[in-house]
Amino acid sequence: MYNCLTVFAFALLLDFLIGDPAYSLHPTRIIGKIIKLFESILEKAGIFNLFGGILLVLFVLLTVLFFYLAGVFLSVTINAYIYLLVNIFIVYSSIALKDMEQHAESVYEALCEKNIDKARKRVSMIVGRDVNRLDETGIIKAVIESVSENFIDGFFAVLFWYFIGCFAGYMLHKEPLIFAAAFSLSYRAVNTMDSMVGYKNKRYAYFGRFAAKLDDFANFIPARLSIIFICLSAAILKKDSAGCLKTAKKDRLKHPSPNSACAESAVAGVLNIKLGGKIIYPHTTIDEVYLGEQFSNPQIEDIRKTTNLIMVSAALSSIVFMTLIFLLNQECLWR
Repeated sequence: MYNCLTVFAFALLLDFLIGDPAYSLHPTRIIGKIIKLFESILEKAGIFNLFGGILLVLFVLLTVLFFYLAGVFLSVTINAYIYLLVNIFIVYSSIALKDMEQHAESVYEALCEKNIDKARKRVSMIVGRDVNRLDETGIIKAVIESVSENFIDGFFAVLFWYFIGCFAGYMLHKEPLIFAAAFSLSYRAVNTMDSMVGYKNKRYAYFGRFAAKLDDFANFIPARLSIIFICLSAAILKKDSAGCLKTAKKDRLKHPSPNSACAESAVAGVLNIKLGGKIIYPHTTIDEVYLGEQFSNPQIEDIRKTTNLIMVSAALSSIVFMTLIFLLNQECLWR
């Protein structure tokens, strides 16, 4: 069980220190290539429907877990420290918080320079919207909404499923670390599938539906728990924690996705800003839905206020999950 705590701590430390650098053998990029491979195979086989989407999820998850378990088996036969390093790498690669903060900061700097074209180019790296149609306010909203939502699917949900995996391994009297890392990696695979095929357009309306619904399920509890941590962080930073709860309660279900608006509405309430509106994607358009519509539009400085709020929320949630894993370890020792 101490392995779970060690891997967890080092994975968080690595993300804080070096972020999530892009390279060809990044696990998420490999997962993306696996998704594209099976998507192509299923399309050529004429199974590009709801059933094909179910097969896609099964094939991708089984492939990802096969390679992970093969890596674990190989590392164990070499050295116990290599085994730990493999798992640290997997969990660290599943987290993407520091990288989002750095991207947000780069957009903030471009906006401070009044360089809208540069800001659009930089914001295109973290959103899937048609950035050419974004004015300054639209860019600011896009960054704040992306940072807020990324707190869930790029960080908090990974920690949540890591702990659930650790708990499952403990309850089944198996190696908790393998379950914890496998759950984290599986979540990352599901989230990546949703981002690649989970669109409500002509091509993916049926084929991507199962992946989208599975991602909704995986994020359902983390999204709602995130509101609590954002609220507590607001109190620590002496921001509007009451507004956080009020706005989240009122607006968290306004988004077409059952989870996307949870963290966004909480942040809107904390900073007293209006988010949302008409969002144009290459594949679809989301009609005007406002979060915190009683407030005014965000300003440039609200980008940094958002990243500060989310980083404190991340630190707070990390402490809580580390404590839970430690307590689980103590229970394991007593038994």
